[in-house]
Amino acid sequence: MRQIAIFLKPLPALALCTALLTGCNATTDWDKEYVCTGQEQSSTVFKGDDPTHAIEKKYPMAVDFHLRSQKVFVKTYVANLESDTAGGQQFSGKNPMAWLSGHFEANTGQLTLVEDRHLDIAGRTQFIRTTGQYTCQGRT
Repeated sequence: MRQIAIFLKPLPALALCTALLTGCNATTDWDKEYVCTGQEQSSTVFKGDDPTHAIEKKYPMAVDFHLRSQKVFVKTYVANLESDTAGGQQFSGKNPMAWLSGHFEANTGQLTLVEDRHLDIAGRTQFIRTTGQYTCQGRT
């Protein structure tokens, strides 16, 4: 460390330090973060039950949405970006018990998500379908 200090004058060293520190919080075109607020609706039913007995709920929700290169990070998913056009980005992801599909329009900040998951509860399988509509603001 002492050898480096000998070769750097105070002003260039300060500029280098500032550049390194400010670069940590900067985002680039391939790395974008958003805070999204909106409303979700869920429908829950047990396997074999009459679909008319599904429990329907609507509630406000906020989610973090992160685009990084060809990946989308939203809720508990790391989804693959499937298309990126002027009309927006399509993405989807899945795990053994759930899947998620979505569409994001950067021009308007509109995010649409559809999530489907199943849980085993007391020996019965429960299906939950959640849809959400959100308006997103870029995080600074």
